[in-house]
Amino acid sequence: MLCAFNYRKYCLAAIFLLLACCAPAIVRAQTDDLKIPAEVQVFIGKTDHAIALESADLNGDGTPDFILVTEKKTADTMGEDADNERTLMILSRNADGKLKLVKSNKQVVYCKSVGGSCGEPFEGVEAKPNSLTVRNCGGSARGGQERYRDDYSRVKKKA
Repeated sequence: MLCAFNYRKYCLAAIFLLLACCAPAIVRAQTDDLKIPAEVQVFIGKTDHAIALESADLNGDGTPDFILVTEKKTADTMGEDADNERTLMILSRNADGKLKLVKSNKQVVYCKSVGGSCGEPFEGVEAKPNSLTVRNCGGSARGGQERYRDDYSRVKKKA
């Protein structure tokens, strides 16, 4: 009787953790609704599409910068979307006000297959003055939600 009680308790805990991990993916807005400004659109490749865009003064110069996340789009042999790489880009303004690519990373935003039982692992990016945060849910093997934060260094003048 004691073993059956513990088994139920652990099953309920596992179900709760699974729901907690998947809930953000369920309520996240559809990426089709993203409004991409023309000045940002030029950084999206012909075979890519934007899955996230946030704006803030990332480098403390008083002008709005952008965090852009793109994904390669191709069709696999089954006609469904392939599990393609995702790229995070930091776009900052020059002295003349035009955007430039400051940094890009193809590893910080997880591809779809990393989510495991949680499904879509990418939960979004957050932009604040002098800081950005990337949120991923890594499935049961990765132990749940992971956050990556990067702060701008005024001394080094880079993130």
